[in-house]
Amino acid sequence: MNQEIKKSIVFQAKDGTSNEFEYTYENLPVYGRNVWNFFVASKHIEVKNKFQISFTEIDKNTVKCTVMEKNDEYYSAKGIPEKMIEEAFLELNKEVVSSSNSNNHKKINEEFRTDSATKVWIRLKELGKATYNEEEDFYTFINLN
Repeated sequence: MNQEIKKSIVFQAKDGTSNEFEYTYENLPVYGRNVWNFFVASKHIEVKNKFQISFTEIDKNTVKCTVMEKNDEYYSAKGIPEKMIEEAFLELNKEVVSSSNSNNHKKINEEFRTDSATKVWIRLKELGKATYNEEEDFYTFINLN
């Protein structure tokens, strides 16, 4: 397990407020693939659990968002998943795509995208930060910076 140094980050919440958090991430081999688990926690409020978002390597240039779990209501509507998808793109220097619900286009066993995750990707698409491949049912993050 390779735990990285904590990094500070500010998220823009749904209500327009800014919230300061910190995150760590680790890289673990899972069934022959690299998986990066990012854990987000508040810098100022004690919360029992951390928000987790994970990315599984599909090939040397691409990772797929495979876990998006808030683990506590505190993390709701804070803009965390959208910002962490961008952060993973920057940290890992790889294209970031969503999971697919199309049985013909899954790259990982037991791959699926929840309704909550789909809402995150739709918000990114509406902001011009993602594209959608309708035939294969997946989203691709676009870095606008």
